[in-house]
Amino acid sequence: NAEYMGEALRLDVLKRDLSGLMAGLAIEAPIFDFVAQRPSAKGRPLALGSDGILIMEGIFTLDPKISAGMDTSGIFTIFISPMPFSFLDEQSFITNSNYRLIRRIARDYLHRGRDAAASIKRLTSVNRGEYNAILPHIGNANYSFNSATAHELPILSVMTVPLLRLVQPTDEVYPHAMQLLDTLQHVNSCSDKYLSNASLLKEFIGGSVFEEEPKTIDSEQKPVSADPTALGTLVVPHPTPTSVLDALRRTLPSVDEADIVGAYLNGEVVPLSQCISVIDASDEMYIRPLSRGCKSARALLRATAAFLLHVAVRHLWPSRRIVFSHGFGAEGGDISKAYLGRVFESVVGDERQEKLVTLTDADVQALCEEMARLVESKAPLQAKTLSITAAIKYFTKAGMYYSTSLLKSRNIPTVEVITCEGEMALNMQPLAPHAGCLSEIHSYALFNHGEGIALSFGIGHGTPSSPSVPENPTMSGARQDILRVADFVRRATRIECLGDMNNAVFEQQCGAVADVYQATDHRRLSYLAEMVKNQKEIKIILIAGPSITGKTTFTSRLVVHLRGAGVPTREFSMETYYKEVIDPTFPKRALDGRNDFRNLAALNHKALEEDLDKIMNGESICVPSYDVEKGMHSTKKMIKVNGIPPQGGVVILEGIFGLHPELLPAIHRSNKLLVVEHPTSIINVDELRFVSHNALRQLRHIVRDFHCRKRDARESLTRWDELNEFEEQNLIPYLDSADVMFNASSPYEIGALKATVLPLLERVSPSFPAEYAAAIQLRGLLAWHHDVPDTRLPYNSSTRALMYGTAGTTD
Repeated sequence: NAEYMGEALRLDVLKRDLSGLMAGLAIEAPIFDFVAQRPSAKGRPLALGSDGILIMEGIFTLDPKISAGMDTSGIFTIFISPMPFSFLDEQSFITNSNYRLIRRIARDYLHRGRDAAASIKRLTSVNRGEYNAILPHIGNANYSFNSATAHELPILSVMTVPLLRLVQPTDEVYPHAMQLLDTLQHVNSCSDKYLSNASLLKEFIGGSVFEEEPKTIDSEQKPVSADPTALGTLVVPHPTPTSVLDALRRTLPSVDEADIVGAYLNGEVVPLSQCISVIDASDEMYIRPLSRGCKSARALLRATAAFLLHVAVRHLWPSRRIVFSHGFGAEGGDISKAYLGRVFESVVGDERQEKLVTLTDADVQALCEEMARLVESKAPLQAKTLSITAAIKYFTKAGMYYSTSLLKSRNIPTVEVITCEGEMALNMQPLAPHAGCLSEIHSYALFNHGEGIALSFGIGHGTPSSPSVPENPTMSGARQDILRVADFVRRATRIECLGDMNNAVFEQQCGAVADVYQATDHRRLSYLAEMVKNQKEIKIILIAGPSITGKTTFTSRLVVHLRGAGVPTREFSMETYYKEVIDPTFPKRALDGRNDFRNLAALNHKALEEDLDKIMNGESICVPSYDVEKGMHSTKKMIKVNGIPPQGGVVILEGIFGLHPELLPAIHRSNKLLVVEHPTSIINVDELRFVSHNALRQLRHIVRDFHCRKRDARESLTRWDELNEFEEQNLIPYLDSADVMFNASSPYEIGALKATVLPLLERVSPSFPAEYAAAIQLRGLLAWHHDVPDTRLPYNSSTRALMYGTAGTTD
């Protein structure tokens, strides 16, 4: 030990400086250059003063040789180390060494650019110094301080779990990495936003100051229902493993098999082919059939139709692939509610280069006929497990770059795929047992659409070979524009799929990707502001969009750009003009008699029109704010809006009814600019799956409700259908009337929300079957996304506002 310290420290210089400081002298403390591995030429002036205290930290401070020959009465030594006090279970706990290694992996990644493997490899060298310089002298410490905290691992796991997954099986430290990963898999990740500026964890994760204390949910999760029928019927035991379908036959012999496409198993939607083992009644598995008409069955049939179209494309043209890159609705026959996909032809020699194929009517007819053949033959859909190497090899050869990229971004040993007549895709959600399940209700149709093909659902009439669809279906210019912008940004960032985004997180490029998206938005906002400036007839801008899309944040940004273009701007929220609920004309819901804030009749149209007229004529107004929870105006907070100056300007009115044709009928259409903020999928998960706007908004809804309304995820999911019902009536039918459409989503958003929303979803109990099934589906989506650290987000992004509980609540 003496040799070790003697080689590392210049003890003579250290003691000279310590003695000088304690004697009240000024010194020049040396600075060591770790890059050059030698002391710098110039030191740092340092003086203690008569009443000062010197704090010196380092691995050698407990060694008695440091203070040898000095007056030790004025020396106080502290030993600081993380001593974990949380057990994983009754017999397992995380060691001090592994605890500190998890810290080191996060710190090395952020501050030194090292991957997890490099940090683990340095562990031996780090431990050698501690074994020689610290452990023999711990007894010399006057005080010991435990730096471990209960919340530390949840916060560190956001960064370290993705890094550990990247350690390759061929690396010598792979077993150690898997040991750490196994430990962290039991930990729910947690956002670092609650950490104070002085938190010790800031040393390892970096980041800025977060301002508010955590909010807690005031309503506890409801207990599991004592009624087993909430989950279904207890599965009849069987001595050997069996399929879900066989379990249904034994448990519910009278079930109509022709009507079922899947099943609920303990509240989770599963395919009929899934193998289960119920040896005796103690296994307590509950099962109930998934009938065609229910919401979950429709999602299953949509996914099945998309997979079969993929199979048909591969059968007809083996060198092509279909990519479903966006969708504007969940189901229905019109173009606003179809999955829109494009077919690409592989270019030999470059997996990232391919050309877009424009399909002819004859091509679409051939696809219809091939899908009809698959349906009529009841082609089976079978799940199987492949090694990750075999799966990557198959998808690479098939030119399915998105699937390949996704698998390469996740260091997992095996992956599930779904197969049909020799073609495969990743198995990410339950599908029907065979293609024939699509035949009973004519649940899909194909038609040519510009550069791609539309797969429409739930039409109810027609057949796959002669689809019942609108003639000459078209997409509005606003929608086409939003897709062109998405294509431009994908090319600019080379982030086309989730695998690309995951890799960008690992390569610390997430901030750069976010900057490109922000810059694109600013460019479009500037263009919009110039357009308003030049079109003098525009007097009012109506901003609409589904709930939880960031309309308030978007409005604030647009105001800045309009004022920057020299356009005087006044803005306020439509919410201010709700009637009070005691008003006898306030609409009620037919189903339960509750106040219906989603009905256009809930607005005081006369007051809104009068105030708009005053503002546009230069008069100022002052209106009371509206408390949605109480359903009445509040005179404690008055909102003043100045009038438009004589030289002209625009009024921005933001609210959920912005596109409704019955809103402000007295104002001519040429004087209105209709703007929609709508979340449209930007990147694919794989070739067949994109993040639907419903899934994205559900995640936002849960996070916003948790922060701002103290609701748990179960309650948020319960309210979801109510929100969608409004949009089906007041927004979706009018989307094509919009003049401008802005995309309210980003590829990094779900990864950023994951740390907050995943623990909330995991608390949803199976005793609430509908909410539990939705939570399971969302958790499956989150599993493929890597966590995006909070510090990588743009400061003024709507995602950050959601995460920190500062998102507007007027949605």
